[in-house]
Amino acid sequence: MMQDVAKHKIAYSLLAAFAIVYLGLVFLLRNIPQVLLIATISFGVLYFFWGIIHHLYEKNLTSRIMLEYFLVTALGIAVMSTLVL
Repeated sequence: MMQDVAKHKIAYSLLAAFAIVYLGLVFLLRNIPQVLLIATISFGVLYFFWGIIHHLYEKNLTSRIMLEYFLVTALGIAVMSTLVL
């Protein structure tokens, strides 16, 4: 894993920047559940497509990897949605 991060510093830095922005929005807008829900879904979709694009670039995208990213995204949205609402 660490070798993959070192090999793709820009891609993982971009993902980390998106996550930091999302966490900042959660902190700043914690009293507006509708906006937090939109931000959570947006970050989930962004994470899903980031993973797909990353594996397309690596030329190792499979349906199993797509399913994994989909399920992690769905679980993350479900957990955050229940915490927010």
